[in-house]
Amino acid sequence: MINIKKILVLCLSFCWSISAFSQPDSLFADMEISLLTCKSGDEVYTTFGHTAIRLNNTMNKSDIVYNYGTFDFNAPYFFIKFLRGQLPYRLSASSMSRFLREYNHERRSVIEQKLDLSADQKKQLFKALAANFKPENAEYQYDFFFDNCTTRTIDKIEETTGAISFENEIADITFRQMLKQNLKSMPWSEFGIDLIIGAIADKKTNRKEQHFLPMYLHNDLNDAKDTAGKSIVNTDYLVLDFEAEDAIRQSPSQNWPLYMGILLVLLELMLFFKLQKTFFWYDKMWMWLMSIMGIIMAFMWFGTDHGATKQNYNLLWANILFLVFLRLRKTAIGKWTAYIIIGTATIALINSIVQILPQYFLPVFGCFATVSILKLVRYIRNYKEA
Repeated sequence: MINIKKILVLCLSFCWSISAFSQPDSLFADMEISLLTCKSGDEVYTTFGHTAIRLNNTMNKSDIVYNYGTFDFNAPYFFIKFLRGQLPYRLSASSMSRFLREYNHERRSVIEQKLDLSADQKKQLFKALAANFKPENAEYQYDFFFDNCTTRTIDKIEETTGAISFENEIADITFRQMLKQNLKSMPWSEFGIDLIIGAIADKKTNRKEQHFLPMYLHNDLNDAKDTAGKSIVNTDYLVLDFEAEDAIRQSPSQNWPLYMGILLVLLELMLFFKLQKTFFWYDKMWMWLMSIMGIIMAFMWFGTDHGATKQNYNLLWANILFLVFLRLRKTAIGKWTAYIIIGTATIALINSIVQILPQYFLPVFGCFATVSILKLVRYIRNYKEA
């Protein structure tokens, strides 16, 4: 079905693009350029917020939002490209009213920071966005940490204002710690994210790297100055106020993954000390689960272009060698495979208590490592008794 509204917005933006290159600076004197920062939502993909640029021209009554965070759900092989980190993101444009309707529906706060730019700077920024909006220039290779909707936005602003100096103190924090600030009420999302992102997330960030998260850029920009020492932001206010909902989203929740991990350890201790049966159906299910998790993590490391999923030391406890053990468990090779898995799982257990690896482990991962250790020691004990 043809989307008439989308076509109209694109046509308006195209016409505005043409006028930008031909009209004098006076056309932009009354234009307001703002940074829009959208807070977290309820869905996983909205957890970390969003950033866009608003260009509101009161002279010709056009109000356009440029957005670097869109992609085409109908692209060929969408799921495969998305999974492998090869799905191109693109710059899109929509009306401000349409943009706000979406966030109003999702009950997410939107903050507007009006930028204090000269008419020439406004024109240069718009020309840069208009050129970037052309079909041949709109797409880019998205990277969650280093090249996303927020980093693209501030880079485009700096292209026209010159280097920005940020006055406030830089936070001493890693990528992973920054993510966790938005995951307090979502323990299962935190579990899944910590499962697949690797050691790169535990690197200490500099200020530019911290701008991959919208609220960090928003807070920094309020104290930022241009090359002439003038403040970048003129005014800062809520366009959509859903702060009550945001407070609920940011409130801490029960750590159900950890509780699950503790219960699994207690069950394994009961099997280890109280019962002599192997309960192979349960053990086999566990080892297959660890193997599948390991295969997924290995694929995300070696089989995709996602930078955040490289160097994932969770493979120490979600060990693919469980597949070898399951096949050869009654042989000497199987026994020595068990020893290797116990060794790597022990390292993972220690790392979940005291970080000795370049990557942070959730405590529940230490529980999983403990279950695997107890399970394999039980098998080795039974092997020797046989």
